[in-house]
Amino acid sequence: HLDHAGPERATVFLEGLRASGADAAVFGGDISVGPQLVEDLEACVALAGMPIHFVLGNHDYWGWSVDGVRRAVARYKGPRLFWLPAAGCVELAKGVGLVGHGGWGDAHEGDFEASDVILNDYIHIQELHEVFAYDEETVDLSGQEQLRARLQELGRNAAATLEPALLEAASRCRQVIVLTHVPPFPEAVRRENHADTAALLPGYCCGAVGELLRRVAADHPDTAFTVLSGHTHGEARATILPNLVVHTGAASYGSPRYRFVRVTASGVEIGDPVAAGEPAAD
Repeated sequence: HLDHAGPERATVFLEGLRASGADAAVFGGDISVGPQLVEDLEACVALAGMPIHFVLGNHDYWGWSVDGVRRAVARYKGPRLFWLPAAGCVELAKGVGLVGHGGWGDAHEGDFEASDVILNDYIHIQELHEVFAYDEETVDLSGQEQLRARLQELGRNAAATLEPALLEAASRCRQVIVLTHVPPFPEAVRRENHADTAALLPGYCCGAVGELLRRVAADHPDTAFTVLSGHTHGEARATILPNLVVHTGAASYGSPRYRFVRVTASGVEIGDPVAAGEPAAD
């Protein structure tokens, strides 16, 4: 959320990332908002000074459209910037593959009809706004069948787009890191101050990507799959299968942070968050 951080704090964060000694950065979406996304990505590349692999989050489409943002990102050919899934399977190290897609809260899980969680996405993203019957009396999603169908379409598209790279990585890597924005399993959804998980899940879980991951992980039991997600702003960890683990990272508006992800022979280690301007732990 660099748009919330402002230029000065964003610069401190990116310069701190550059000084961290990391080999590369992975950004799990919600980098900025549609009209200024490419400009902010250019700043990230210039200031971070390392390869950046990223997926798009829901906020990255605000103020524009899904198609418009994706076309703009696809046209950007800057060095050291790799948009997943367009970059395919990226080999981070021998036997370690990185794949990704931002996913979508696809109304696949939870109780869509009874949910009172009305995301701003439905108003600020063109493809959702045009099918969302909104008025000041709207308090739940009952009757929003066009919206549900559009969300489910976006979820299915995410899974279908991710699948080729995921299968490639699973077939040739002993460890696969899956970068996404929306958690793909209900067990990995945790949002502060909201206990009604059934109401959250339609907008905070990508069930279509979850089904894909579960199937591919089951078909490749000797490959370890580590999913890195965000979106909920709440910390969570869930073991879905013995070889499929999901980490959902916390976030705070206006306070960008990074954390170290170390890949070792025994698996993936995830460190504590490091705030902007804070010295990184060794």
